[in-house]
This record gives sequence, C-alpha cells and structure tokens, in this order.
Amino acid sequence: MGFELKKPFKEYVAVDMLPKTRDATNFVVSFPYQIKGTMQTERKQLSVAYSDTQAATDANNGVKDGLAQRKERAIATLERGIAEELRKSGERIYDVPGQKMAIWAKKTK
Repeated sequence: MGFELKKPFKEYVAVDMLPKTRDATNFVVSFPYQIKGTMQTERKQLSVAYSDTQAATDANNGVKDGLAQRKERAIATLERGIAEELRKSGERIYDVPGQKMAIWAKKTK
C-alpha cells in the first residue's frame, strides 16, 4: 500500500507563493487528490515561511537559491508525512492515465 504513482510525487504538487510579509517570503505546498469513488476532492498542504534572516544566512553560506531549496525540502516533508499517514492507515494513493489529480483510496471499514 502507500504511493502507487507513475510520476514523481513533486509532479502532483502545487507550490503557491503568498504575499511577502515584512520579513519573510511565504508559500504553501499542496497535494490535491480525489477520494476514490466520489467527486470529492481534498488536499494535504504545508505552509512555509522563508525569513529574510534565513535568506541572508543561506547567502553567507554560498547558497545561490535558498528559496528553491526550501521549496524542495517542503515537498519532501509533505511527501514523507503523507507516506506515514498511508502506512499507518493501510490506504493508498494512485494515479489514473489522463487524469491530473491522484486518487486516494480510503480503507473501507
């Protein structure tokens, strides 16, 4: 059980930039999915703030694009969290050819 996706997880994920606050760049990483056998859609998401202090620290350490690295890290964190949820529940996520959104097969009781 778990992930049964033909493409890498990140290809199913959206990264939405939010308005910048005074001291941080904010974004949301989200994984939308459809519940199997329904037209219902849901999403798992993770909000991230990348502060100006973090950006300065990255720049001082020679990191060219710290924001891109934070996005990749956020996607990986979301993937691990969903994988753990699937492992615990015995449910699975799979894709269907021609459909952009993955399907979440809930465990029947």
